[in-house]
Parts: sequence; C-alpha cells; structure tokens
Amino acid sequence: MQLTMKPQEGSARDRLGSYLAAAVGIGSLVTAADAAVVNLDVSSIAGINGGLPSGQQMTASLASLGSDLAGDFILSHYKSSYGSVFTGIFPTAGASMANAGSSNTPTNFSGGTPIGSDSAFTADKYNNLFAMNSYISPDFGAGSFIGFESGDGHYGWLEVTWDSSNGNFEILGGAYEDVAGVAIQAGAVAPVPEPAGALGTLGLLAGGVFVRRRKQAA
Repeated sequence: MQLTMKPQEGSARDRLGSYLAAAVGIGSLVTAADAAVVNLDVSSIAGINGGLPSGQQMTASLASLGSDLAGDFILSHYKSSYGSVFTGIFPTAGASMANAGSSNTPTNFSGGTPIGSDSAFTADKYNNLFAMNSYISPDFGAGSFIGFESGDGHYGWLEVTWDSSNGNFEILGGAYEDVAGVAIQAGAVAPVPEPAGALGTLGLLAGGVFVRRRKQAA
C-alpha cells in the first residue's frame, strides 16, 4: 500500500516564504524610515539679497550648503542700465524649485507643509524670481518657506523673506532630507546634539540614582 504524505500547514517552507515576503515589505519602508533632516549652512548666502550689492549675481553651490546635494542656486540682485530687473533665487545645474506656475513667484509654503513629489517643481529661472522687470511678487513675510529639489533628488526648503516695497529678499535658514525622494516638512530642522560633556554628566547622574536605589533596595 502506497502512502501519500500531505504537506502540513505552516511547514518550514511556507514559513520561510512568509518571512521573505514580510522582509520585502519591510525593505520597501526602510528608505523613508531611515531618512533624516540635515540642516543647511546658509551663512555664505545670508544677509540682505544674499549679501550682494545692486547689479550683481552669485552662484551658490548646493554642495557647499549640504554635502549630499547636487546642483546650484543663483542669487540675483541685478538691475541693468536699461532697466531690466532680476531679483531673487533661481535654480541651475539640475536643481529645481517648487512653483505652482503663477508668473515668477515660487510657491510660498507655510511651516509644516510637505515638500516632495506632490509639489510642482520647475527649473525655469524666470518662474522663480521675486521680481523680473515689471512683475513684482507678493511679499513673503515671517514664516515663509520655498521648496527645492536638488539635482540628485533631495527635497529641501529655504526660509526666506521678500519685501516688494524695497525690492529686498533674505535667506534665513534651510534644511533637506538626506534620502533622495523623501518629502520634507517646511521648517523641519535636525535637533542640535547635546555637548559630550553634558551627556556624560547626565549619564553619571542617572547612574548615581540607579546605584542609590539598589543600595536602598538591599
């Protein structure tokens, strides 16, 4: 008599397949879960109009602001002798800026708003200036953020002000997500680490409390 063995439910092979499927699912989440905000160093482009005197432009390499980034910004405070005006920040070398397509005004994000693949971006400099010839953008007051996408796909923000009455802008800060393709919230910053000495002191204090409790328990 020949016996046919029926595979048991939940066999090792079945469990292995389940584990592998679960691992694939977890792997798809690792990119977003491991993403971290990196603060930009905007000291080189800080100041009124990026520190530029009237009539000048300056290229700011994104890599000089955040080492993971590709592409550039051009800061412009240009007015020609013929009356042409180009004032603001526009992307170049593969970078782009968030813009809803309205004239030359970059999108004005409020704090906490996601900046990512759902935002509209353009690399056209003429759609990102605060002022171009006769067009003047509405003011960007306190708590205004513009979004950018680097040439290698990192999303970030710059906190800016723009005063249309005097034609001046200012860059106050910025940050980006260190994993390409992961959205960032406007205004999100990386926490500043505690000094090593302070952490050591806290550890000693915590250790002291633990020792005293053990002694009391004994």
